[in-house]
Amino acid sequence: MHATIRRWKDATKLIAEIERRAQEVETIVSSTPGFVAYQAVKSGDTLISITVCQDKNGTDEVNRRSAQWVRDNFPNETAAGFTPEITDGEEFLTFQAPQRLGNTTTSRTFNNTVDTKPTNEATL
Repeated sequence: MHATIRRWKDATKLIAEIERRAQEVETIVSSTPGFVAYQAVKSGDTLISITVCQDKNGTDEVNRRSAQWVRDNFPNETAAGFTPEITDGEEFLTFQAPQRLGNTTTSRTFNNTVDTKPTNEATL
């Protein structure tokens, strides 16, 4: 898996537009070949998005589509100010809480090995 983290500062207008058009943004991002997950986090006027795809080609395509969406939906001078700081790399550890509605299975992946009976003991 490959992940990309994008961070925009002074992104109040971008946050508002993404909130207003969330379904459109979801369709654009989730239709990318190899798409796995997307999260958007706002902290004041800062926006951080995290995209996970099966490979770097997928995250590169999400970055391309995201940039195009910004260019298509904001005046040039505004879009020019929405240049994110981008960090990307290979995912090497992932885990999640069990679902609360009937599925109590927890799994954790480390270096492509899936542990379906993890304990809460961890050494970092």
